[in-house]
Amino acid sequence: MNLVMEFYVDEYRKHTRDEIFKLREMKRDIVLFSYNDNKLKLKFRNNYANWGDDYYVVDITGWKFFFTIKNKPTDSDDNAVYKNDDANMSEATDGEATITLEEDDTKDLLGNYLYSLKAKTEKGDFKTLCFGIITFQQELGTREGLTGE
Repeated sequence: MNLVMEFYVDEYRKHTRDEIFKLREMKRDIVLFSYNDNKLKLKFRNNYANWGDDYYVVDITGWKFFFTIKNKPTDSDDNAVYKNDDANMSEATDGEATITLEEDDTKDLLGNYLYSLKAKTEKGDFKTLCFGIITFQQELGTREGLTGE
């Protein structure tokens, strides 16, 4: 299952044309299936391109993403149900990154959990991009040949 999450970045220009980006924090709930490879495609856009209605991509080269799933917000990261700090950044210049949850990562997950997605920019700034409840639904077809087992 592929889930696309778009993030729009507010751009503030100084007279020197330096760009400072401020990301909007969002609460988003996610539903995925257990026993599936799930991809979270992150897209970063700016909808103030050339002061028009179009958008342009935000180059996220040098950014790092942290996707964490926990039972309770007070759980330590060491006790997280799942954590991924290794997003595919092959399309970073196009403003895109992909976080993959492999079938083995999700096969034992069922029900509701808490998640957060954080970013560290190339300048070292940390920002929570989104958070919420992530629900893993039971996959109905788990017989041999439909899963990796």
